[in-house]
Amino acid sequence: MSEDKKAEILQMIEKISIFGGLNTEQVGKILDQSNYLIVAKDENVMLQGMSPKSIYVILKGRVEVYEESNNKIYPMMFMGEGECFGEVEILGIFPNMASVKTMEDTEFIEIPKNQLHNFSHKDMKIFNILILNMAREACRRLAKSDKSLMEYMCK
Repeated sequence: MSEDKKAEILQMIEKISIFGGLNTEQVGKILDQSNYLIVAKDENVMLQGMSPKSIYVILKGRVEVYEESNNKIYPMMFMGEGECFGEVEILGIFPNMASVKTMEDTEFIEIPKNQLHNFSHKDMKIFNILILNMAREACRRLAKSDKSLMEYMCK
């Protein structure tokens, strides 16, 4: 990742909830171990059923999260700037629950699973904060899903 791109990302860290509670130096350490990606419109970033390899943070653009079942596609949600995906599968240690496709050219920070685990040996404070933030994101999404399910059931 170029130093210019790293500086640009550091300017927007308050918009990225997975980096909550981390200072600029700590986020810089994460970015040093991460990849910057630009993925073209209509490309899959993550495929349902595959082994998770990374956490993706959306810097610019939008994605659609969808599941496939019985040869049908079921859209689940849309995500945009500052949101992340892939964290649930890495925390839960199970295959990707859904596929994720870009809706437009989209920029990401990719935090590889092995780099995340390296922080558990190199910098436990960063690791703990990231894990807590990932758990919060998962809980927020679960609460939103629960609410949607309840609204649907009450109709």
